Amino acid sequence: MTGWTQVSAGSGNTCAVRSDATLWCWGANGTGQLGVGDTTGRRVPTQVGGAAWASFDTGPDHICALKTDGTRYCWGANDTGQLGIGDSTATDRLTPVMVSSRTSWTRVAMATGGRHACGQAAGVRYCWGLGAPGLGVGDLATRTTPSAVFDGPWTGLSAGFGHTCGIRNTHLYCWGEGPALGLDTDDDAVTPALIAA
Repeated sequence: MTGWTQVSAGSGNTCAVRSDATLWCWGANGTGQLGVGDTTGRRVPTQVGGAAWASFDTGPDHICALKTDGTRYCWGANDTGQLGIGDSTATDRLTPVMVSSRTSWTRVAMATGGRHACGQAAGVRYCWGLGAPGLGVGDLATRTTPSAVFDGPWTGLSAGFGHTCGIRNTHLYCWGEGPALGLDTDDDAVTPALIAA
């Protein structure tokens, strides 16, 4: 197979998009994070849910992806609301589930080792999942649907285990667990904090 355009490695699994906008995943699948309708691992790339996939990111046991029409889908584990679909249960989602009716999503980033995710729609940054400083929404409450961090325009986004960073008007902001933020302190930041060199 040729024509691969994007790849992301998760915790024991990998997904990639091809030039025909199809999404393929393989590897571990204990929580349905491959999105192929079951929990059986795959040793070779297996196509996920049709075509028109634009971009995606992988978390430890869940995945979120954007389609070319600006809609967002998530699947896999949802025990801390990390899929952003309005509930927080032990019920895994084995196939992609559309998140709200919003059609303006332009970016998505998963926490590589944590239980949250963030995305961008119409210039506004949103985060959801486990109630922790990494959401950047001002408190430690769990969010099962996307919650606004603050307005953009944002041009960069990356989520770590317990923190998230983004670029806004060429300024770098981070929020979450203190030691990883670059703020010369161990204190957590529950809202975006400006990084000054």
